Amino acid sequence: MKPHVIRLIELSFLSAIILFTVTYITVYQWQSDGFDLIEASLLSILSGGYLVIILLITAAVGINWSIRATIREEVKPWHRGIQALILAAMSVVMFIILDSLFFFLVDNSVSADYGQALADLSAQQQKQLPGMEDFKNMPFALQNGIVTTVLALIGALMSMVVIRKDGELFSSADLSMR
Repeated sequence: MKPHVIRLIELSFLSAIILFTVTYITVYQWQSDGFDLIEASLLSILSGGYLVIILLITAAVGINWSIRATIREEVKPWHRGIQALILAAMSVVMFIILDSLFFFLVDNSVSADYGQALADLSAQQQKQLPGMEDFKNMPFALQNGIVTTVLALIGALMSMVVIRKDGELFSSADLSMR
């Protein structure tokens, strides 16, 4: 396997671990006193919002570093847009895998409490959400997978601003005083 592919896999795994950690720190903090209306509403975009920030940082530091290393190895790096999309897609997939393992092996209370909070919100409106029991039995990352994926794509597009063809975020000309 090519070195720049391995670097992308490593960056994606690092992004997924960071995303998993910050998401669950926030969710467990909110879950400690029960999800209120705002928290239950924000849970759907929480992972995706964090992922946008993580992708921007990972692209600025990691992908630029990878491009520089690839150029030093005298290998033509992939297009930066392809690298950003691969980073985003693999980060989402790895996050879903980590969250599913956590859900099935450690703790499934977040998904159940989130589903219950949504059921309570719909009950206040005298509406019954179909399929809520199935929804409660899904890992948290799958419950919000579509939103997280869409926000990851937005993050990949935004990261194009910080990924440079030569891998230098700041060139020496940018840093010199004129």
